[in-house]
Amino acid sequence: MKKLAWLLAFTLLLAGCDQPAQPASGPASSAPASTAGEVSQPSEESQPAEEPEAAPPSSATMAQQAPKPEGLPQAQQGALELPGQLAEAQEGYGLELLTPAQYDATLDSGKGGPRQYLTGDVFVLGLGDGLGEERFAVANPNGKLVTDFVYDGSQDGYWTAYGGWIAMRKDGESGLVDAADGTELLPFEYDTITGVFLGEDTWSDQLVEARKGDETLILAPRTGETVFTLERGDEFYALSDRYVALQDGMLRIYDESFQPVANFVCDRVQLNRGDPADFGDLLGVECNGLWGLTDLEGNFIVNPIYEELGYFKGDYAAVKKDGLWGVINYRGEVVVPLEWEDLILQEDSASVSRSGRWGAITDLDSGELEVPLVYSFVYGFGENGYACFERDGRYGLLDREGNEMLSASYDAPIDTNANLESGYFLVEGDGPLQGAVIGRGGQVLISDDHMFLSGAEGEPYNMVCTPRGKWGYVDRAGQYVIDAKYDNAGPFMPGREVAIVTLDGKVQLIDRQGNPVLSTVFSDIVGYNPETMVCAMEYTAPTGESRVCLARMILPEG
Repeated sequence: MKKLAWLLAFTLLLAGCDQPAQPASGPASSAPASTAGEVSQPSEESQPAEEPEAAPPSSATMAQQAPKPEGLPQAQQGALELPGQLAEAQEGYGLELLTPAQYDATLDSGKGGPRQYLTGDVFVLGLGDGLGEERFAVANPNGKLVTDFVYDGSQDGYWTAYGGWIAMRKDGESGLVDAADGTELLPFEYDTITGVFLGEDTWSDQLVEARKGDETLILAPRTGETVFTLERGDEFYALSDRYVALQDGMLRIYDESFQPVANFVCDRVQLNRGDPADFGDLLGVECNGLWGLTDLEGNFIVNPIYEELGYFKGDYAAVKKDGLWGVINYRGEVVVPLEWEDLILQEDSASVSRSGRWGAITDLDSGELEVPLVYSFVYGFGENGYACFERDGRYGLLDREGNEMLSASYDAPIDTNANLESGYFLVEGDGPLQGAVIGRGGQVLISDDHMFLSGAEGEPYNMVCTPRGKWGYVDRAGQYVIDAKYDNAGPFMPGREVAIVTLDGKVQLIDRQGNPVLSTVFSDIVGYNPETMVCAMEYTAPTGESRVCLARMILPEG
């Protein structure tokens, strides 16, 4: 359980605190009917509606085209008076107030771990209606209020605009609102409305999924046109250039114009999203209890012969036949023979087991066992070429040739994917996300009672939190570059070389030397748009009363 909790916590960390984790496939519903059969020609009976009209720009460019505020909204009763000077700023930095401090705002991270500073595409602000009820409005990425205060709130607690729209609630029902200008695109008559996931944090800009009772509609939000109608048990997926529906035990594949490509009977379908420049997307299909693999034309790459088929990791997937595991590549070729009692496929290696002992295959194309079967477990290899191993409850490190680089002398797993230089490692601590940084020779640079947050790929700084709850920054050798003194802190923003921190209850921007370049009077940031740098900022008055306003952080151009 300790291993599982550590891996789970670190997965949440790497995913970031910005938005909720996105699904790997996103079916409309589960538990399809179970039948099996042969490949047939495309069926015309279930052909969906014609291709919907072109959709608006994605949320990545929405801010550039969204209307900008024209003066401050009128102050309402209960608005807090802000100080005359909102910030002290270095040259090139500043703060522009966009609204009075009169709103309530909350943003759900959707994850465990430290909250830090959450991001959103839009802003959902609450205001009392004078009758004891609070109603909500939408402000676009530029901070302009584009709706009236008529909503119950956002549907899911997030400020995400999938494809340029946000699902809101009104009178207990969901509808769709244009995130740029506030136009109501779909009426408020649905149980839920969600985006259609395309993979890699990308959402369809043409379709949404609207549920009402047992029925799910795949809609074109700009026109309201129904493209697919699904019932309970049906599944629908969007891929890079295909749509897939599983209804009544029949798998149907459609092209980008929603014209049928192929159909055949199967029990279940499993999406394997691939790089279009490589082999693209593939479908795992279960027929009569056995799994095979098809391309998006419906051609079988692997006939249904496997008892289990895992998801692809890169070019490879784990398969099971006659109770034994192996690995195939995207062409369906067996690269690791099916001779293992247990197998866990890593990014570019496979941990394999026989008779309760574990080793590793480090070159999947060769399929040869490089790390012998002498361990309690072998983890995946990190970018530094090392893997953590467990032997009788103790942990160490080995390389791809099976040489033990660190003996099994640690009480907890060693993370080989932490953002540290070669020769430096992160060893699990007792609490969530806690870890010790171990240097060359085994010296402890940061003790395991600290929380450690790895920087993104290419980021020179990592974040640490002391047992006293103070945040700071260390380099990839575990040395402090900015002292741990902040009440809260966020990662450095890519391309901007600044980070948001809170010091002595006030929000600041700091540079990489820890110098404040913007010091504000605000006590927190509920959420911000990283493209426009518009922030929902909380102001706490001397009386202790708090309200939220919108303000834009001004950064140097270029």
